[in-house]
Amino acid sequence: MTHTSTKNQAEHGQHTGQNFKKAYLSVRRHEARWREVALQALLQASLGSRYDVKLTGLGAGEADLKPGTDPSPDITIYHEGRIAAEVEVTGTRYPYYAIASKGLWLRPDKLRYALRSPYTERIIYVHLLIPQEFPEGPWLHWLPAKTAILFLDTDHMLELMVTSSSKLREHYVSIPPQVWRRNWQGLIRHIRSLAGDE
Repeated sequence: MTHTSTKNQAEHGQHTGQNFKKAYLSVRRHEARWREVALQALLQASLGSRYDVKLTGLGAGEADLKPGTDPSPDITIYHEGRIAAEVEVTGTRYPYYAIASKGLWLRPDKLRYALRSPYTERIIYVHLLIPQEFPEGPWLHWLPAKTAILFLDTDHMLELMVTSSSKLREHYVSIPPQVWRRNWQGLIRHIRSLAGDE
């Protein structure tokens, strides 16, 4: 094999890897967008007209997120014009039984945002398994940031390959399923409590 053909193969492999990464990021953005929009609608319907539930994170509800953007929460909930809660939306396409043994995952930068925020108490992480578990299965898991940040350590770091045929890896913080709360009305009560409305 000549040096030129080895170089061409290496360039082809790099090009294929970049194309795969672009395709993967596109799919991930699409999934994230409909999760955010679905949760926004569910929250608005449950909280009622005295609350304003807005997609506010950089790229929230949009298809064209750029890598390395601000990790601020996807949804901001206002009550009487003041911020009551900030909600970070996450999830996966896998059913609950396929992921429960590894815990539910959050990106470390999302947890670091809560650590730096002067308003950690109003940040909530919501992990959705929609549509695969909705409405009968364990589709909802939520956790206040003050609990979630306790898992931001090396013992709970998880490295996952995007697919078995790819060398792309992502890092997450794994939080055991039993730590997460599952009750929808409990989430609504928590938000109302943050707003001083309960």
